[in-house]
Amino acid sequence: MNFIEDIKKVTVQAVRELYDHQVESESVIVQQTRKEFEGDYTLVIFPYVKIAKQKPDIVGNAIGEFLVDKLP
Repeated sequence: MNFIEDIKKVTVQAVRELYDHQVESESVIVQQTRKEFEGDYTLVIFPYVKIAKQKPDIVGNAIGEFLVDKLP
């Protein structure tokens, strides 16, 4: 399993635990971060904003913290 697959797997877990909603890892979108932004990879969180019924920055921070805590 590679790093992007790990991100997808833990994102599925995050959405389930944080928002009580099931998503498939195939639906999780991870992209290379554009040059004008920091980082190597970007997790597209907009599909989860509707599920969470919260602002994008709140959802992004919550999922981001979950990933930091759970990724190896």
